[in-house]
Amino acid sequence: MGPGSVEPGSVEPDTATLVINSDSSYCSACGGGALIDEKEHLTLLPREVLGGWIEPPEGQRAGCGAVFTATATDSFMPVILAGIPKARPDLPFLGTFGMEAQA
Repeated sequence: MGPGSVEPGSVEPDTATLVINSDSSYCSACGGGALIDEKEHLTLLPREVLGGWIEPPEGQRAGCGAVFTATATDSFMPVILAGIPKARPDLPFLGTFGMEAQA
């Protein structure tokens, strides 16, 4: 099989955007907190939201496994916007993402 081909009967991994903010980052596929340096969502962390933290669901001990294909942020802060492409130069930066971007 050639590069990029998938074996018959296998399933391609889900993809997601790694959303990076000032104090935490999360997976766009499942919403769970993620480590900034992972290539796929393996580690499940609490996620920061306005007014506090969202703990991982009880019993869930790992990330969803989605492969990160891009980065984004919920922030409009210039320092955050400038820092994300430097933090993950291997992934394209999509800009502002999420509820703040829709305001």
